[in-house]
Amino acid sequence: DADPNGPRKTLQVLQIQQIGTGQNVQLLVLDPQYGQGNDANVVPISLGTGISVHFYPGYKVYLYANAAAGITEGNTLPATGEGTRYTIFGMRTKDLGGTGFVSKIGVPTMMFAPEILEPRVPEAPLGIPYTTRPDSFGKSTFTFTNQFTHRPHGLMYYRADDLLLLNALYTPATVATIVAELAKAENAPFAVNRWQNVLGFDYTYTDPDTINTNGHFAYYPDTVDGYRLPNPDNPNLFTGGGTPGSVIPGNMVSEIKAAVYQVFTTLTEMPLLYDHIRTDAAYIPKSGRQVVRDRNGALLSTNDPAFDIAPMAKVVGTNKVQFTDFGIDGTSGNLFFYTAREVGNTLQMGEFSDIFGPVKPVNAKAPVAPFIQRALPVLFDPVSGTNYRVDFEINRYAPVDRIKQVCLYRTLDPTKALSTRMMDLVETVDLEADGQLDANLWQISDDFSDLSYIPFGEPLYYRIVVMREIEYADKNQQVVTDYVASEPSKILMSNLVEVTVPDAPELSYTASGSNPTLTNVSLSWDKTSHNGRYLLYKQLSSGNWEKIYEVIVRDPSVSVDLSSTSLGSGDLSVADADGNPIYHRFRVDVENTGGMPNETQDVLTIGQ
Repeated sequence: DADPNGPRKTLQVLQIQQIGTGQNVQLLVLDPQYGQGNDANVVPISLGTGISVHFYPGYKVYLYANAAAGITEGNTLPATGEGTRYTIFGMRTKDLGGTGFVSKIGVPTMMFAPEILEPRVPEAPLGIPYTTRPDSFGKSTFTFTNQFTHRPHGLMYYRADDLLLLNALYTPATVATIVAELAKAENAPFAVNRWQNVLGFDYTYTDPDTINTNGHFAYYPDTVDGYRLPNPDNPNLFTGGGTPGSVIPGNMVSEIKAAVYQVFTTLTEMPLLYDHIRTDAAYIPKSGRQVVRDRNGALLSTNDPAFDIAPMAKVVGTNKVQFTDFGIDGTSGNLFFYTAREVGNTLQMGEFSDIFGPVKPVNAKAPVAPFIQRALPVLFDPVSGTNYRVDFEINRYAPVDRIKQVCLYRTLDPTKALSTRMMDLVETVDLEADGQLDANLWQISDDFSDLSYIPFGEPLYYRIVVMREIEYADKNQQVVTDYVASEPSKILMSNLVEVTVPDAPELSYTASGSNPTLTNVSLSWDKTSHNGRYLLYKQLSSGNWEKIYEVIVRDPSVSVDLSSTSLGSGDLSVADADGNPIYHRFRVDVENTGGMPNETQDVLTIGQ
């Protein structure tokens, strides 16, 4: 009853039965309009015999490798770096019943084969294990390189510090105990060995090993008195059973490794796409966020000049990347560790690389001011050969402070003592070379070897500064050893008293004119006692000596015009009216700062 010119009823084929049995093919179909007979638009299925049905079967064709037809892996799969390769197929039918007729080629279809870059395990990051010196904001940087075994699609870098790792393995109470032990002088030098042992995840030792036991962490130093990290006791490691602290590390390597890698945090928001990392050798990595969107939030094309997926990295060799971490807290004092992993082009994450570290930060913070226990002026002793000096003793610092030098500053000007930059550096003691590093009190002395005299009787102002040794990597990735000065000590004033008998100065004179009168007579002598009191005498005709001048001298030499003395004149008569010679005798006595006078005299005679 249906209209032969109307639309055909389409049924969904659910199953084709009796294929290849020699019997008629049976179809199991679904009429989605069944049960809607009251609807005038529903056309029911005609039942009975002699009913024509058009069946359009589909075909699934499997194409196998066929070099003659060009169906090969090389033709259909993309080459390395190609991304995606497209292959176009067209199909037609052929009458195999005898006519050999073929149809026209149907609508072509396209097959695309994307390049699958499976992430591999990269090599461990490599670099000099020191950060740069902190900047004015306390931020340090660390630069490392990373070698890959193939051309990766994407890569990500991770960082963790020693406290994060300890807290992943131990309870807070155990962490506090471990930190205290690691800070001890005998344990601090072995930080690198200890962490490489823990993060190497291999706790099997050379056999026989009389110190270390297989399955346990290693002792450092490698002696019976060394320290070994305890068994992990963080309850999070024992969710599958076991008592915290009772299982040796060798029996829970997988749990330790999982806990360790879990605390590493990524250094970038997005993976770095290797094909878009700069290859310019002159490029200097910079701190900045990855730029993949414009100001309006729209994704940027990779060809857009504003696109920058890796401002902190550059390619430095075949499948080799240099990365700079600009976000290190240079004042934390923690040790840092790095690892890397690849990201495939299907966003599949690869395995972590081996861990690099520890990376030591630069503790450029000024140490606290030294505490001076004692300052002692030492006097001259001809018996023991002791010379004048001032000795100082300061309290030692903890080994973790890495103090290696003590510097002594001096000035005679109290205004300059306000800053060590205006004072004179008079002595520097290398504590290791001097054998004082392990002493309870550190000693330093001022022997005045930088002066041509010893400043007796003058106030001496001192300040002491200690120097912390630091190591860091410069911009050329070279290890630099430098020193950081502490805050200066409080100002300490001292004084030296001369206890030796001074020598009598040797007088000389200059004059103008000649017989019978010398004019402009001037007497001079060299200093024999610093800051001493010098007394100039002239012998009277009675044979007594009369003091004519007195001066306290700090200069190396003294010159006195007779006109400025109590004589009131610079003229001396050297002959009388009859031509007989007249002699004038002078001497200088000296009294040092200790009140000791010279014991001998040196007399100058002036005459014709």
